[in-house]
Amino acid sequence: MIQNAPKKWTVLLYSAADNNLHPYMVDDVAELETVGSDAQTDVVVQIDHGREGGGAERYHIEKTKDGHGPVLSPVLEQKGQVNMSSAYTLSDAIQWAMKNYPSEHFMLVISDHGNAWKGCAQDDSARGWMSVPELKAGLAHAQQATGKKIDVLGFDCCLMANLETAYQVRDQASYMVASEMTEGADGWPYNPILTPDTLRSVRLDMSPRELASMLVDKSGTTESVHTLSAIDLSKVGAIAQPMAELRQALVETPTTQAELRAIWKDTVRFYGYRDAGDWARQLQDRVADPTVKEKAGAALAAIQDAVISEDHHGPYAGATGMTLQVHKSSDLSYRNLEFEKDVKWSQAQERVGPVDDPKSAHFEE
Repeated sequence: MIQNAPKKWTVLLYSAADNNLHPYMVDDVAELETVGSDAQTDVVVQIDHGREGGGAERYHIEKTKDGHGPVLSPVLEQKGQVNMSSAYTLSDAIQWAMKNYPSEHFMLVISDHGNAWKGCAQDDSARGWMSVPELKAGLAHAQQATGKKIDVLGFDCCLMANLETAYQVRDQASYMVASEMTEGADGWPYNPILTPDTLRSVRLDMSPRELASMLVDKSGTTESVHTLSAIDLSKVGAIAQPMAELRQALVETPTTQAELRAIWKDTVRFYGYRDAGDWARQLQDRVADPTVKEKAGAALAAIQDAVISEDHHGPYAGATGMTLQVHKSSDLSYRNLEFEKDVKWSQAQERVGPVDDPKSAHFEE
């Protein structure tokens, strides 16, 4: 069903629902049906119902009477058993949406479990999990096949507003929208995001930057979403040099590990991760070493330059929009990240050290 005339926006919800979030993610699709597609915007979905539910299906979302109960939009394709944690499956879904629903701008929302630089998209039937390098591979494959870059990459997942993640996908999308904190099972509020009056402005005249910021404004004050950030991925590459210089300053500083760990413990926390900007700010304010102060200030400025919109409430005062793996991780897959390869950040992690109990590394000491 190829659309001849490109529309303003195509929104693809990639719903990796073959896990315990399935009923909530079906509700997300039903909620999208309260708005649906129109002459200027196509809303399409690939959702996996798991082995017992018949596998994955693709929909072109139409406006229905309400957003409750089963999905009412017609099924376009029955995909059967697919592994939604596979880079190939992600690339295939993006290519399908871009080919069949051409548009000036494209937004991809990945919906499921997430865990910062450790990845997202759990598939129970395949016993799969998409690492961040695999995520990049899927996005890059689709970009190469279509010649089109994603304008807005959204994560309706926990903990994905993470510096290492943003750095990994910095060349595959223009903007990234995600939460530093865990999200409630309900996830993003799709009806408020895409209400008719708001979506009409999106369809007619909203740029990718404006849409990314609008998502933060619409989602960031809900009960399910305690934090949300919009990140300009074109600015994320510029964070590498100041972070590398901060890493070197931390390696060479006479500041003790005990002092650094005290600062780490006071930095705004999101389970095992810390807010990258608050960490830099605390170093700038509390470490006596003038070199660390200078380099931390430069890192903070680069982080703030990349985050174009950020919202937080509850116990997250001081959050700046992206998390960072500050302490030493026992997970050796960290060395596979581009951020680690370019910045050698694990050397700074060594100065902070591991958490007291390695088993609690991602769920607080």
